[in-house]
Amino acid sequence: GKSDAWTTCPWHNLMRIFMELFNQISFDSVEEFYRHFEGAVRIDVMAGIRKIRLLQLERSRNGAMPLRTSCLVQNCIERGKSLAQGGAKYNWVYPTFVGMPNVVDSLVAIDYVVFKQKLFSLEEFKSILAHNFDGHEALHTWIVNKVPHLGNGENECDIWMKRLMDFLDKLCENQWTYRQDFTIPGAFSYSMHYRYGEKTPTSPDGRLKGTPVANSAACMQGCDTNGPTALLLSASEWNQSHFFGGVATNITMTKRLFEGEGINAVRSLVET
Repeated sequence: GKSDAWTTCPWHNLMRIFMELFNQISFDSVEEFYRHFEGAVRIDVMAGIRKIRLLQLERSRNGAMPLRTSCLVQNCIERGKSLAQGGAKYNWVYPTFVGMPNVVDSLVAIDYVVFKQKLFSLEEFKSILAHNFDGHEALHTWIVNKVPHLGNGENECDIWMKRLMDFLDKLCENQWTYRQDFTIPGAFSYSMHYRYGEKTPTSPDGRLKGTPVANSAACMQGCDTNGPTALLLSASEWNQSHFFGGVATNITMTKRLFEGEGINAVRSLVET
């Protein structure tokens, strides 16, 4: 190999940042809140990168893996350096982001509930979420079923997603590792959507307290109601080419789609 790549270093639960900020500040528009959110994410990412730099520095001094491992990676012998000292040709770090669809759907939900439809004030909506929609089940149903969600070809959701992912891309582009190599973002969750969901309070998008956040960058589970074509079209609205750390786009299909003529539709989707 040629790399000592630090994958998922570190993880960033965007909905933790979102909800901490949401419960702390007042704002007069979703645009105002989003600007504050970008600032909070920037602080979190820079703090995470700093921890990784310090860890790389410590490993360069004291080592962290058998020397024989470095012998299997190109450039280590030529440079006379172990992997921990930066001997590999590529020393990228991959911070990985989780919960982007929840951020997008929550921005849209706040806009509809508080500012467009004016169903509740901001403080009232915060209180409803703090009580996990208890006593406001009709509002919860309305948000889940009527408010636009990412993954359905909804223009306002796709615009927010593009803006968010462009921001994360540029943010990582300006962060360097201790070994003076690239910081490259990823957008997937492995099983972290369960772990983070357990610790994340009820969110404006209708996700209940303790339940998983989105398991991919495409949509929140169960919210892609317009079919796989619409989901893929939404996923193609933002530039994934810089997210070398990996992007998960999960598509759920029913068994019925593979019966009769349905299989031809699936084949056309894949070939297209």
